[in-house]
Amino acid sequence: MKRPFFKTIRGSLFLVTLVLVLILGIGISSVSYLLFYRDLQKTMVQSAETSLELLAENINNHLDNLTGLLKWCQTNDQISRFFLTSRESARYNKVASMATDMLNTTVSSNPSREYIHRIVVSPFDRQDFLQIVNAEYSVDRNIPQLIQQLPYYDIYYK
Repeated sequence: MKRPFFKTIRGSLFLVTLVLVLILGIGISSVSYLLFYRDLQKTMVQSAETSLELLAENINNHLDNLTGLLKWCQTNDQISRFFLTSRESARYNKVASMATDMLNTTVSSNPSREYIHRIVVSPFDRQDFLQIVNAEYSVDRNIPQLIQQLPYYDIYYK
């Protein structure tokens, strides 16, 4: 009479070997998966941090460009002459044209120009202003008056 395969020594060794191989395979697969998953999470966090740092640096560079443009507007001779020249003066149109051309040239050469939709340079005590605006953002309104109504200017007008 023939004995069943798993009741023989050979069958028992085969069964033990098979169980050990399955346990080791599952164990190694689980450990590998957990290590890979942990490393993947670390890599994703590092990638997000690097992307955010790059984005912050990019924003800071554009803000530096805009700050430079603001300082240039505050110290430019053409713009100062425009604000010091009376509307009744014979030179007013020439001074206004030169200041507008200078402002337009500077804004169009600014590296952050694609973020500037409108720039308005206006003193607090006058209604005339210099304005550079993209055509799609142009509106038929008194922009200095709208700007002066913003809550930011309450401390200057009240």
